[in-house]
Amino acid sequence: MSRILGRPLLIGVLAGGGLLAVYMTVVTVGQGFDGALAQLRNDAPLLLPIFPLFGTQVGLLAHLKARVAQPMAAISAATGASGGVSGTAVVACCAHLIPTFLPAVGASAFATALAAVRTPLLLAAILANLIGVSLVVRALVRWRGQIASVESPGPEVGT
Repeated sequence: MSRILGRPLLIGVLAGGGLLAVYMTVVTVGQGFDGALAQLRNDAPLLLPIFPLFGTQVGLLAHLKARVAQPMAAISAATGASGGVSGTAVVACCAHLIPTFLPAVGASAFATALAAVRTPLLLAAILANLIGVSLVVRALVRWRGQIASVESPGPEVGT
């Protein structure tokens, strides 16, 4: 595999895997490994698309940043925002465990409120990641189009 694609691919896999690791760690601490696997199976239809989508978005952004020398604040911000939504959605799946970690007075109320918006948050995370991936792909296509127009020869003169 070429070095150009290898590093962004690794970064994307680590990003998606890292988000999955956060989820599994939180649920494993609260319910044990078997409980975490059971919870993952229950949440799979809405949760599992988030990990590869986020990883794809981060990997594509890494590829774009490696190829383009100009700043990409908007795309980087979109990736950060979808990462925040994804992280919040992953935590929302584990909201019932928050009182285990934070046995404070308000933790129970916070966990209940977060659990109530769990499904909309997961759907928002999927949508945010789809939008993020499409923004990065659009930027890559635009960049490749600029490169192609610079490299393509113009009409021949004098023929």
